[in-house]
This record gives sequence, structure tokens and C-alpha cells, in this order.
Amino acid sequence: VYFSDLAKELDPKLFSKGDPDVFVQEGIRRLATMQLSNGGFSMWPDGDTMHPWGSIYATHFLVEARRAGHHVDALLYERALESLNKDSKPSEEPNWEELERVTSALYVLARAGKADLGTLDFVRDRHRNKLKPESRALLGAAYAATGNTKVIEELTRGLEDAEQTARQTGDNFNSTVRNRALLLLAFLDAAPHDPRVPKLVQRLAHDAQTEGDWSTQESAVAFDALGQFFQQ
Repeated sequence: VYFSDLAKELDPKLFSKGDPDVFVQEGIRRLATMQLSNGGFSMWPDGDTMHPWGSIYATHFLVEARRAGHHVDALLYERALESLNKDSKPSEEPNWEELERVTSALYVLARAGKADLGTLDFVRDRHRNKLKPESRALLGAAYAATGNTKVIEELTRGLEDAEQTARQTGDNFNSTVRNRALLLLAFLDAAPHDPRVPKLVQRLAHDAQTEGDWSTQESAVAFDALGQFFQQ
């Protein structure tokens, strides 16, 4: 979504003859072919099975696209948010992976101006000890979107980086790079002058040089985070 800002920062000549925003519009068009009747998203165009993490990821893209000034079809957008709102409620005994989805969904809803304070408070009060670093940061960033910028300091006290984790090819598609980028996104939203921000940017830059081929999601989330960083 912030591809044009990052592209201009890294290699302005590369995109001087073309408009990188075209890639964003193509992404939005492709997502429209993946949306199901319930507003969620499948993993592939014209699919028939909703993917929980994929739906969060797709809706996040639409929210950031609209915030960045790109045109997003109103029906596509509202149906995605309605579906996400329904799926953002945790079960009675959620594990850390479910809470990863819940906190990410709550963050996206808050970014869209539709924060669910009741669920935010419930997760913070009842399940904070189960949250991974990026989930704690995203929960704090969701609060920040409502005007409460103090919670992220409480939730991220002592955190310096994402945990090392093996790259998943299913479920929530976890990886160290993706989670590090989510952590950076949360800080950029809620505490952009936090001294951990430049350190996370440096680590992501190092990852790009040493980690080899990134997955599509790793690249997209890292580009989003770095794009926002360079936009400041």
C-alpha cells in the first residue's frame, strides 16, 4: 500500500516511467475475486472456503489502501469489516494462535475506525500472558487508534524483538520476519518515536540481505511497515 513511498526512497529511477500505485489497484481487484458471500476471503480467486488468517490479511490490505487514498469499492470494504468483526471474538479458552488472529483482527478494525473496546479490554485483562510480542504490540496499537496511547507502553515493556519462529506454510503463516514487521507496524502506529523503531528497521533490512527468498506475506507486511517508516 505504501509501495510508492518505499520505491521512491529505495530506487526512484526504477519506477520513474511507471506508477507503482497500479500494483495496489491490481491487488484490490484480485481480492474482490476472492471474497466470499460472508465477507471473508478464500486463499484463491473463486474459492469457496474462508481462510481465517487470510481474511485478516486481506482486510488489513483494504483498510491501509483506503487510508493511503486508494479507491476501494464500498461494498467490498464494508463486507470485509463486518466479517472481521464477527470473527474477532475469542473462544472461552483461546490458545496463543487464536489470540494472534483475534489481536490482529482487533488492530485492523481499530485502524478502520471500528474499534471493539469491550473485546480489547477482555483480551488485555484475561489473556495478556498468552500473547506473543507482536500480538501484545498490536493490541496496544489498537488502543492507540482510539486515542489511548498509554497501553502499548504497558503491554510492550521489556520487548525488543519478535520471537524466533519457524516459517509456517499454513494456519497463521507465522515467521520471524513477518512477526518482526508486525511489531514494527504496531510501534509506528502507536509510538513512532520509540527507540525500538530504528532497531527493528535495521533488523528487517538485515533480514532482507540474509534470509533469502521471503514469502509473499513477509514481503507485503515488511513493505507496509517500511513504507510507513519512510513516509514519516
